[in-house]
Amino acid sequence: MIDSLRYPRLSRIDSPSDLRQFDASELPAIAEELRAYLIESVGRSGGHFGAGLGVIELTVALHYVYATPDDRIVWDVGHQTYPHKILTGRRDAIHTVKQKDGVAPFPKREESEFDTFGVGHSSTSISAALGMAIANARAFEEIERLRARLEVENAYLREDATRALAGGDLVGSSPGLATVLEQVALVAPTDALVAELHVAVDLQVSEGAILIRLEE
Repeated sequence: MIDSLRYPRLSRIDSPSDLRQFDASELPAIAEELRAYLIESVGRSGGHFGAGLGVIELTVALHYVYATPDDRIVWDVGHQTYPHKILTGRRDAIHTVKQKDGVAPFPKREESEFDTFGVGHSSTSISAALGMAIANARAFEEIERLRARLEVENAYLREDATRALAGGDLVGSSPGLATVLEQVALVAPTDALVAELHVAVDLQVSEGAILIRLEE
């Protein structure tokens, strides 16, 4: 465990969200604690040393300014990421680097959601980031396509609701709605997305009456 007396700020950072709670005026002191802790831990365990020391301030700044892991950091040199690992929940295990079942010496997606790409030594970041950007763009295009289709399905549902309120039969002219919602879940499986699409459907059958509630 980290010594909270020697590292009063760093000991309070279990994730970048904790880092972002500090005032910007404290960032230089946090960087100094991070540098000292890196020297101490790598001095015990061995591993890559100079590369991480060279990006202390950069690592602190990136995680302070950007909303990681939603904002993705793609490292070009894997062994520069020891400070990144310390700030992203692996502080107390960093001394196990390069040991059996220990922290990996490079970014590892299976290890943390903050490791966006399993980079090795160097020169793969541009192609990796480009691929992520293209994938994001295509996902956005797919969401927009689904949004347009949901608007059509909503129109069908409104027609059904009007028919039912008028005493007619609910013929279910929107059979594609479930399929659309399934596709939405595949693209971005969050309730927030459905809320963003302004779609909420509640169908109830009680004593032969069909109650339809639509919200936008």
